[in-house]
Amino acid sequence: MSVKWTLPWVIGVRLLTRADPESLSPLRHREMESVRALLDSPDHVQVAWGLYLVQKYRLVQFIPDLHRALAGADWKVRLLGIEGLIQLRSQVLPDELRGIATNFRESALVLAARHPAQFQDSLVTLLRGQLGSEEWLAVNNLLVKLKSPNVAGPLMQGLCLKIQVVLRDAGSNNIGFVLDGLACASAGGELRPDDYPPRYGYRLKSYGDQGDSLLAPGRRPVFVRRTLDWRFASVSIDRTAAGFEYLEDLLGPENLLDLRSGGLEIMESPTVTTYMTGLGRLRAKTIASYRRVEQTLLNLKLLTAKEAAGLHFEIAWNIEDRRDTSKNVKLPQWPATETISH
Repeated sequence: MSVKWTLPWVIGVRLLTRADPESLSPLRHREMESVRALLDSPDHVQVAWGLYLVQKYRLVQFIPDLHRALAGADWKVRLLGIEGLIQLRSQVLPDELRGIATNFRESALVLAARHPAQFQDSLVTLLRGQLGSEEWLAVNNLLVKLKSPNVAGPLMQGLCLKIQVVLRDAGSNNIGFVLDGLACASAGGELRPDDYPPRYGYRLKSYGDQGDSLLAPGRRPVFVRRTLDWRFASVSIDRTAAGFEYLEDLLGPENLLDLRSGGLEIMESPTVTTYMTGLGRLRAKTIASYRRVEQTLLNLKLLTAKEAAGLHFEIAWNIEDRRDTSKNVKLPQWPATETISH
């Protein structure tokens, strides 16, 4: 079912945006009654058009209907209710935001970013779920800015620490290539035309273009664009590198120096003993660096003892054998990755 409006009707609705209901002419009252009838209709399409008119013409007297739409059975109706709340800058309750985040995370983040302290628990819940890159950056930007005591645990959990070891002959200057991209184990669509009114979505971006708004400031700011075209993909980011940056913002770079620098070890003509001893020393140094950061977070009450007890992290080893004349020494295998826990 399609809904069409005459030009005089639309112009009339524009004039109703800030009108006092008691001062409306009979004609204007009829127009408002038409919006009321749409919102009260049992037909989802009619309700959707009513919600669309409320947000498009800023009919603030119908804001309660936007809130009621959040419990609607039709996802298009819910989305239009959410859009109305965003455009009319209406406050939402934490329970409402949690419901919105279930299916419309980008919209939930637009709402939460306006009052992040009020929605801190909801942001923490989002952080513990499966987020796209821009969503993950936005949530962390908002929580780190608040110095939230709930953000350090997820940042420390599963952190990937990279160690590069180069084996070469004594006197050689061949260190090979130092790899910075060592890996640890670790959506959108187009709204099709139908009888419903236009439905806007929100695209989070790690860079800003003309027409974008800053959503979550930080070292890696996140921008947002309101769009009818939902055909976009999330970018890929190095969450380990970003996680180090967030921890630096919480603790200061001096407390992350040893942990972030990782390790680069050059071994010349190693024997089995010097090889195993050297790797063991690197491993112990890396674990100690992680534990020092963990303890600092505990001291600052940015991490609880329960959270610390459940933490684990990864050590990723890249061992490059550049030996030539000393390659006759057979060295034991060393695991490429290792998970460390309490």
